[in-house]
Amino acid sequence: MFTQPGNRIYHYCKLSTAIEQILLYKRLLLSPIINTNDPRENKSFSFGATYLDNVDIGNLDERNEEISKILREDCKIISFTEDSRPSFWGYESSRMWSYYGDNHKGLCLELDKSEFLKENATIINKNLFQKIDYYEFDPLNPIKSRFVDHTKMVNMGKEQYLQNEFRFEHLEHLYFTKNKEWESEHETRLVHFSKTEENEYCSIENCIRNIYLGVDFHLSYLPSIKALCPGIDLSKLRFRDVRLVPFPLD
Repeated sequence: MFTQPGNRIYHYCKLSTAIEQILLYKRLLLSPIINTNDPRENKSFSFGATYLDNVDIGNLDERNEEISKILREDCKIISFTEDSRPSFWGYESSRMWSYYGDNHKGLCLELDKSEFLKENATIINKNLFQKIDYYEFDPLNPIKSRFVDHTKMVNMGKEQYLQNEFRFEHLEHLYFTKNKEWESEHETRLVHFSKTEENEYCSIENCIRNIYLGVDFHLSYLPSIKALCPGIDLSKLRFRDVRLVPFPLD
């Protein structure tokens, strides 16, 4: 099924995850951000501090560790990739297949972005659905420090200040910035803040447009995919020179 370029988002997954969780229920799990594989998202931030003399912030490293935990403890995400440039599509990234597609044995789902947003309008804040900004370290132009107002944090309460004020002032820096080395992922990220301890999901019931099977996907599993997704176009990827090319399956 054709989806206009610019309106496509892709989600890579393992075969077992696709069959047992995603395609069976037509949903994607919102995963805790601390489970990602980027240390910037599961280790402590380094913040500057502003405070009045009557406020004791204690050990700054320990305080930053506590602040980082509060900023992340209710944060869940779903990561997608997009078409990176004309004529290079989001389903043909060998790096993504290697990292997230079970080393080419898994699947890549192509979703209609507009329909995904519409289908999950009650859970998605459009300000929290953004492309990642990739930061390249430059000693002549270092990244700006973010300062936590410890006086305000004492007066308002830690969670109230950090989760309702500070993080929205620094949203892009905290949740939508990664190091330049990750740039080839062309990530678009959905962030969802929730204190619900149970698993939460986004529906993909009406927005799956195509499913791409990895180069080493075992065709013995094809009947299962067809049964779970009747009417969805399926393609098996093959290498052609240096490109991954999809071949439609009947």
